[in-house]
Amino acid sequence: MANRSYLYDLLTPDGMQIHSILLLVCGTSLLLAIPFAGRVSQITDSAIGDLHLPSAFFVLYTLFMALVGLNRGTLAAHRRDMAYGKALVVGQVLVAQALVVPFLVFVRAIFPGAAGRIALVASYVTLTTLASGLIGLAIESRALRTGKSSFPLRHLVILAYFVVPVFLGFADHAAARYVSVLSPLSTVLQLLTGLPVAVGVVAFLLPIAIVIPLFASGRRGPQGDGR
Repeated sequence: MANRSYLYDLLTPDGMQIHSILLLVCGTSLLLAIPFAGRVSQITDSAIGDLHLPSAFFVLYTLFMALVGLNRGTLAAHRRDMAYGKALVVGQVLVAQALVVPFLVFVRAIFPGAAGRIALVASYVTLTTLASGLIGLAIESRALRTGKSSFPLRHLVILAYFVVPVFLGFADHAAARYVSVLSPLSTVLQLLTGLPVAVGVVAFLLPIAIVIPLFASGRRGPQGDGR
């Protein structure tokens, strides 16, 4: 069904299914993160990082957005060609982010002084989700050309991207903080509590450095209708 519309490919039933999982996870974690009524009046601009559950919401939001991107990028590799696959990845990332916006607005309402940091987190997560999607697209496209499964490799790459820098950041050296923000999970937590400008620039540069070359690559993918 190579002639079906971009909108149809963007809003496929399986795509809506994984988006529903994203919403369920974010909604449940946010529900658990709502402070007791007696604490709402005590929340200040600097308090958001001191509350464990809101941090858990942002970690799960970051992680599951990346998994959505990886899943969508993998399936996009089965579509018409690489250019079309990349356009699908961008669209899927924007759809996922748009669906999560109400949760972010709700968090902003609880923590009105943290609006800037929440916006930074949303922008950063959009970049890391796009990077994850393009990684999935690139790995699956290569697997289709070679006839091998991409399942273990694409998940290992994302695991290394998200987890390995966190452990390296525990090392006792001056560059540890810069290393830790190579992980999206660590970066999001630090964005919530305040991050030096130089460290923040490094954090944003990594997903940008992943996205640009993957967008620039132009190898044609296989024909197929995917799912």
